[in-house]
Amino acid sequence: MRSVYALTAVLALAGVAAADSVDLTFTGSGAGRSYDIVSNGVSTRTFAGQLNFSVANGSGPIGGNLNGALLTFCIDVLEQVGAGLNTYEIAALADAPVTAGGIAPAMGADKAAAIARMYTFANGQQFASNNNYAAAFQLAVWEVIADFGGDNPMSLNDGNFEVTSSVSANVTSIVNDLLAAAGDTSIAKFRGLGALTNEGFQDQLYAVVIPLPGAAGLAAVGLAGVGLVARRRRF
Repeated sequence: MRSVYALTAVLALAGVAAADSVDLTFTGSGAGRSYDIVSNGVSTRTFAGQLNFSVANGSGPIGGNLNGALLTFCIDVLEQVGAGLNTYEIAALADAPVTAGGIAPAMGADKAAAIARMYTFANGQQFASNNNYAAAFQLAVWEVIADFGGDNPMSLNDGNFEVTSSVSANVTSIVNDLLAAAGDTSIAKFRGLGALTNEGFQDQLYAVVIPLPGAAGLAAVGLAGVGLVARRRRF
């Protein structure tokens, strides 16, 4: 596990080298649900939940270690997941999403910190095979990116991001708990989050290490069943 913690430290303390990149191939959605949404005035129907990618050809100290299956969440709601193999840059979460021509601003440090607190609060439940929790986590991420720290309420029913189709009481409850955690500065920020960015396609949020429910500390690698150090050790 030492190499896993070392890589986490690279992300958390030293930042991400601009030269780091990986090739991603979308392999399908995981747990989650589909909703009608409005984001910055644009209406669409989209999947909210886990996204699965195959990672190859990584370069740089971080990208070179990202190989195999990767589970992510979207941070670029109006973009589409690209078909086939596409190259993504590895960036600090605060510096994402990235759009062509810089039309949409990056989320910044405060929103990135809010998402990091939600990761800590979720304690790995967002990665389980639970459609409601995975959907709620994704919706909460989009709501934070759209409205956290601004004049709009943190709600799925108002602001720059809205869900216009029916949301179950269970999903709504989980979203509300996650949004409360996003603003609770007593919750430690999860260390080890990063962004995978491509100007033409949907940017992705990923975790180097994820805490599993009921596990003590950081017990597993955030590569869906493969492991960041799979070449050396299988969990």
